[in-house]
Amino acid sequence: MSSLPSLPASVFQGTDYGLVWLGLANAAYIQQGTPDTGVIARTIQFAFNPTDGNTYIPNPPTPAGMTGAGSPLQGYWNVDWGPGITADNSNLLYLVSFRQGTRPAAGGAQGAPYFFAVAIRGTDISTGRLALLQQVLQDFDAVTKVPLSVVLADPLVPNPAKKLLPPLKLAGISIGTSAGFTRMSALQSSYVDPSTNTATTGPIAAALLANLNFYKGVPLVVTGHSLGGCQTQIMATYLAWQLSDTDTAKAQAIYPNAIAPSTAGDAGFASYYDSLFPYGHFWFNQLDLVPCGFANLATIFTLWQKSKWPPGSVDPATNQPNGGTAGPRAPDVLTLLSATLGPEILLQNYTRPKNGLVPMSNGLPPSQTILEMLQDMAEPAPLTATQPTADQAALAAAMADGFAGTELSALTADLEGKKTLAQKATDGLSMLMWQHFMPCYYQLISSQTGVLPYASINDKDVPQQSNPTPAAG
Repeated sequence: MSSLPSLPASVFQGTDYGLVWLGLANAAYIQQGTPDTGVIARTIQFAFNPTDGNTYIPNPPTPAGMTGAGSPLQGYWNVDWGPGITADNSNLLYLVSFRQGTRPAAGGAQGAPYFFAVAIRGTDISTGRLALLQQVLQDFDAVTKVPLSVVLADPLVPNPAKKLLPPLKLAGISIGTSAGFTRMSALQSSYVDPSTNTATTGPIAAALLANLNFYKGVPLVVTGHSLGGCQTQIMATYLAWQLSDTDTAKAQAIYPNAIAPSTAGDAGFASYYDSLFPYGHFWFNQLDLVPCGFANLATIFTLWQKSKWPPGSVDPATNQPNGGTAGPRAPDVLTLLSATLGPEILLQNYTRPKNGLVPMSNGLPPSQTILEMLQDMAEPAPLTATQPTADQAALAAAMADGFAGTELSALTADLEGKKTLAQKATDGLSMLMWQHFMPCYYQLISSQTGVLPYASINDKDVPQQSNPTPAAG
């Protein structure tokens, strides 16, 4: 095998490719809400290898110091595993690489990779505002922790490297996060073993072992947005264990880029995570509620009321200027939950990692911007008309005191009621959406020093790829 291509260290240790990692996280949302997992998988694969002459996932930019700096990096994307999707469509992840050269014909030898990347899907917003709220409330399933050592020792979690457990000491993660990780780690998909150029099937850790044993030293990025950002922290830790040369030292270069994540574990986990990933990044909007869970729950009560609508903002419902007035309060259901479960959660000592924190904020957008977001979403019927996923159903367990019954129903009904889109544009639930989702994060990351330009990926642009029609007979 010829020498491997390489990129400057700043691409992985710094913020150069912040928008690229955001784009890969965004690509995990392609066909979100589609019930057919086969269609989702085929459409994501098509996005990275389109056959219609269009480009849906742009090439990364060429970094400074390389020939052609500022232009698209020469090469191609390759889906190396997945997407793996749970049967209830509540969890999705995939493995891609960006490779040197041109895409080979089917069955041909692949070009050498610049890097591999695992991307994990986050909160599914396809079922509207209340679905988002319900999935945010899932994060309150954090009153119980489980030791990370127990999670990794679970027979359902693959250990293809046959490694002994690392020295985890007192590291703990939330039980809800643990459940999602266990499901994802066990997902099976096909991949090609580059040492033999033959296809096989296995979990994502096995696919990475095969590729990184062959392409030694190639960097690995793990990324995800929202719930995917939370899972990024656990998946990166798991892969560091599986890909290490010894049971105590991490030799494989892994760069987690958690975007808009909630806090996955306690102080013991955060300390262990920081020891593994000196160059990881934790991208978060300081006006986003999700990264407030669970290390900073107290901030959600007045997060937006401390800010003001910007000059030129107009309330779409009244057509009156609201610039300079206080922003909306958080949805009552969140503040009530924080007051109810917050003390128990605080006892769990949830802690953010310290390395690579990238705090960002653009303040509140004009009300008109939020209205445009709602109009673009063309949101469907309220949550009560949809079937919740298994993860969404876990909300009831998070509210063990009976809060998941009539009180929650009444609060969410009050939030929606018969509001028009114009009325929704200035409420707390829509502000939650804006501050948490991709358009806002694209603006925020674009404005960070050192981040290279990269086109925004619109998951709605990719044409749906139906499952192949079975052959007759």
